[in-house]
Amino acid sequence: PSAGFYRFKAYNTNKYLQNYSRNNNFQLIADNGVNSIMYLGADKTILSYGTGQYANDHTNPVAIGTEALSWSIVENNAVVGRYALDMANHGYLDIHDSWVASSGNNNEGTAWEIEPVETLPFTFKKAGLGFATFNAPVPVELPTGVLAYVAEVAENKTTLHMYRLVDNVIPANTPVMLYNEAAKAPEAEESTPIGLKIVGAYTGGEAGAIKTRNNFYGTIAAEAYPTDCDYTIYSLRKSAGKETVGFYQKASGTTLGGFKSWIKITESNSTQALTIFFDGDDATGLKEALGLENENVEIYDLSGRRLDKPTKGINVVDGKLVIK
Repeated sequence: PSAGFYRFKAYNTNKYLQNYSRNNNFQLIADNGVNSIMYLGADKTILSYGTGQYANDHTNPVAIGTEALSWSIVENNAVVGRYALDMANHGYLDIHDSWVASSGNNNEGTAWEIEPVETLPFTFKKAGLGFATFNAPVPVELPTGVLAYVAEVAENKTTLHMYRLVDNVIPANTPVMLYNEAAKAPEAEESTPIGLKIVGAYTGGEAGAIKTRNNFYGTIAAEAYPTDCDYTIYSLRKSAGKETVGFYQKASGTTLGGFKSWIKITESNSTQALTIFFDGDDATGLKEALGLENENVEIYDLSGRRLDKPTKGINVVDGKLVIK
């Protein structure tokens, strides 16, 4: 199989290989949820979509920041149309208690069905006020009502300018911020799941999709954020005690989760939060959720009265018309 997202199903069972979140091991579980989705890289590494960790053997995922090992994926000699997964110096992955079989791939125990994944599940948290970040090595189509933005860091290193993707497809390896208004509605559940349909290729024009350079830093595999580095990472999160979200400094010595987007400023930066402005043709009133971290944002109604926050209708925010 070529590079892409798959599920690895054990032959003659209803169980899938997955990174089991309870003890962080790879196991066989009768569940085809998010942790059963694996990204098979062009280098034949196997990466968990749910946790961002590579499978280096069946029991222990690779430690964050450790180089992943490749698997050899060959036709199984015992079951036509099934595959055997061979880890160098480990043997073939077996579905039985031994897991790794020394007898080769001439038995049903080392037969795996590789199921292509057509849609990536994604969840918005209500606490995130409808915002989340995403990055993937494949192009995906946005469902109706979900918007995607790229970010440009201003020269002052304290401001982000957001530009919305014109088309409804996020190109491969394009880290973005997503917005789903339905996920923050009063009647919304604590989690709002959506599906991001994987498409064969992005056919839109590059200039039409991304209007400026994209300064989002995207992860595929989870990464370590060391304490002794010369850069600063900002992550998207809800501000403490406020109904706003923004990009705030992330503590060094922690982990950057997989398949996410971050702001990475390539030097030490003392700013604790980055002010966000929506530019271009966006007129959705999103400044209320993100832009008001800056006390200098000026908001007026059409009669010229200064406002503390946008009101329903047309507002003038930093000289631009914004519809709420």
